[in-house]
Amino acid sequence: MGCASSTVYDSAATLHRPLDSRYKELVRMESTDEGFVLTSVAVVPPDDVTESTAVADPNSQLTPKPKGLKNFGTAKMDLEEVFAELDRRCSELLAAEDYTSVACKDNLLFIKEVSIYGRGISEKKRAVANYLLEQGLVEIFRRIWRCGFELDFLDPKNKLIATNMKYVMVGLWNSTDRSDALCDQVIQLNLHADIFRYLNDEKMNPKELNNTSKLYFVKGLLGILHNSVQPCIAAREAYRECGAVALLQKFRASSNEMVKLKASILLAYVITEEENEEIYADSKNFAFLVNILESALNSPDHQSRKYGFQAVELINGLNKLAVNDGNKVRIVESGAMPYYTQLLQPQCSEKEQEMAAHGIWMLSFKCKDALKKEPGCLEALRLLSESSDTNDTVRKKARGALWILEGQTPTDPTRKRKKKKKAERDEEETTEDVPHVMISYQWDYKPTMVQVKNRLVQAGYKVWIDVEDMSGSLLNAMGLAVDHSVVILVAFSHQYKESPNCRTEAEYAYSSKKTIVPLKVEPKYKPDGWLGALIGNKLYFDFSEPSRFESSISNLMKELGDRGKKLVNGTVTATKVPVLGDVKPRPSGGSGDGGHIEPTKPTGVGNWSTEDVGQWLTNNGLAARKKALADVDGGLLLELQSLLRTAPEFCCSTLKNDLHFSFIDILKFNKAVKQLV
Repeated sequence: MGCASSTVYDSAATLHRPLDSRYKELVRMESTDEGFVLTSVAVVPPDDVTESTAVADPNSQLTPKPKGLKNFGTAKMDLEEVFAELDRRCSELLAAEDYTSVACKDNLLFIKEVSIYGRGISEKKRAVANYLLEQGLVEIFRRIWRCGFELDFLDPKNKLIATNMKYVMVGLWNSTDRSDALCDQVIQLNLHADIFRYLNDEKMNPKELNNTSKLYFVKGLLGILHNSVQPCIAAREAYRECGAVALLQKFRASSNEMVKLKASILLAYVITEEENEEIYADSKNFAFLVNILESALNSPDHQSRKYGFQAVELINGLNKLAVNDGNKVRIVESGAMPYYTQLLQPQCSEKEQEMAAHGIWMLSFKCKDALKKEPGCLEALRLLSESSDTNDTVRKKARGALWILEGQTPTDPTRKRKKKKKAERDEEETTEDVPHVMISYQWDYKPTMVQVKNRLVQAGYKVWIDVEDMSGSLLNAMGLAVDHSVVILVAFSHQYKESPNCRTEAEYAYSSKKTIVPLKVEPKYKPDGWLGALIGNKLYFDFSEPSRFESSISNLMKELGDRGKKLVNGTVTATKVPVLGDVKPRPSGGSGDGGHIEPTKPTGVGNWSTEDVGQWLTNNGLAARKKALADVDGGLLLELQSLLRTAPEFCCSTLKNDLHFSFIDILKFNKAVKQLV
């Protein structure tokens, strides 16, 4: 007797996303503004074909097309015919009472085949993926897999349900690679929780993956999770709630290299800075990836024959792990830089050059000296940044890396303007010379930030945001935007933290001593690492939920006052605003005022002058450090206290490297700061 189901499926809206055309059995690279993204595609091998001969695309030249696949003639069908067939077959599957039948297998095989419909990555593939979403693919997957676990799919007598599980898994695996909406639905319908539960089942024990089907299932499930976490903002927190961190660490210990790598990269999406230090404390974890990268680069086509990975896939994995500053150092210590530099060379593909430049840009925030000393690295970056033959995206990332490595500053073409009559200058000051409010954000939150911009403009503020002002040299435009700003609104999220573009903006703003006002745009996200150090205990305004928008925008404008505001007479009147460090957090469960934290008058330490801080240093045996902290008053001292609590590694590194504190000085300072009330 097969498994029955009566679950009702509700369809969802569809979305489209541009995809790259290069992919293979298990992994594929997608080019985005923030670099390449590793995504998963697959075709399950039929029962008479080994896994190593399976390919994702029948047109792929990497491996031969698997033999024995039933041919439905989908390549000759137009989209209307494919959709009509999917209508019928998905309806039959949703109405089925027995998921172990041959008819069920036939329908699932069709879904598997149409998941690779069309040549390469095409609009047809995306259309099919979105149509499968509407026809209930997530619910079909849920029912088939539930049935498989109820019947014990590993039992040889249940071979048919195991085959059906493979087919529907491949359909979802490939389709989540092509539809953001489908990835969102995986999370919305809580299928990710089912998948984590399956991976946590003893049948999927990572120490016992000697069974070919079991191994393939693990790869496929990890692939679906990996595809879904990338476009879906809610996925990171949803995975954590399912115990993803502990579970993925088990799969990182697998003896299978593919499983080990996929688990490592997926883990990088969900761990916190604190967890990262525990998991990746040893540089040996990175030596494993670097060794496979070396193997790939020793091959003429830059694909490791032993491990099955392409060089761009491995660089992507390292780049994802390089989000953490500690990992940046470990990656460099593991000997990865010669391979990054090698992939910048003219004979490498544009994808390889882009991935390498993106990675070097990320690594440069923490390992500037090591990268500048790497033979050929700066020269290769300069060549890519200056050559007219370089792809625009590659050039942008090469220039980004050079901006950090060489400490570039923007040049202002307006300084060369000829003097104009006073009347003309006065008239233009309102639109040109008034300092603006700058919005710094990561692209996923563009709709919300455009909404914020529109409301500020309506209220009379001059606002700079890259959707309308960015032109010419992007980094130069960004630098000038920071220079000409009076306040910078930082829309913080984990995506912002991971973006080298955003970090470049934020760190340039910090070094330019600009006032930063944080805007929370991701629910439940607590900034850590470099972003946590930047924001510290500043008050923030919560735009993470639509229901909070009105109260938050109102409170934000109160905070801005007249800063960045154009007045009728063409002048701007500065309004004194509270020091952002001197705030008292509102107790949780308060009135829900949209995230605004009411400033309070500073008391105690917050009232100290720079002379008071100097005396405090002397009293604590740090008189020799008074010059280094000569500009620090009580308010800034409280900021330092917050930094030592929220980002101790960053703070101690700054004290040591920038202010030349000795180890004993740091211990004394840390002890004294902890005693401040």
